[in-house]
Amino acid sequence: MSRTSLKYYIHFTFILKLIIYSYKQLKRPVAFSVAQVEECKGKIKSWKEPTSTSPMTGVHLGHAKICFAPHLLAKGSPEAIQLEERRSRIIYAHVLLLNYALKFGCVYEHWLGIVMTMFEKDPGSPKLHHLRATHLYEWDWNLLMGVKWRHLLHLACDQKLINENCYGSMPGKECLDPVFFKELEYEIARLT
Repeated sequence: MSRTSLKYYIHFTFILKLIIYSYKQLKRPVAFSVAQVEECKGKIKSWKEPTSTSPMTGVHLGHAKICFAPHLLAKGSPEAIQLEERRSRIIYAHVLLLNYALKFGCVYEHWLGIVMTMFEKDPGSPKLHHLRATHLYEWDWNLLMGVKWRHLLHLACDQKLINENCYGSMPGKECLDPVFFKELEYEIARLT
């Protein structure tokens, strides 16, 4: 393992262990180590296909989405049943690997490959201060972080660990709500 890979390995291991530690600090015990097949399935289905993921391993989001794509085989035919059985095994295997990483706090080596891309904010203006940097991670790492972040956020809200005045990415709230409330206050003050 190279020095750069070791640095990323330590960083990802720290992040994963921090998530596990956060779950353990909650007042109510939670089965944090289990990613359910159904929630992973829902997340993959709702993910937009053009979403970029790391191209380093050659496995991308399209490989996961194909497990849920409709097929042309007749329903109930032996080929369709066999295809669905294989698809469900693939999904179950992915979820099993993600749960192993969560349970034991390990980081898979292909998660260490991060691709940084830079886009021009203004097309045709290649100035250094007009570039937007984006990091691309492996699709399964993104999936795991998305599912577990949602769990942590909902649990923290349920247990009142987050201030009620926070709005960004909070369940049932939007980041534009404070702006709307402030405008509403101004309008009420102007009218009275």
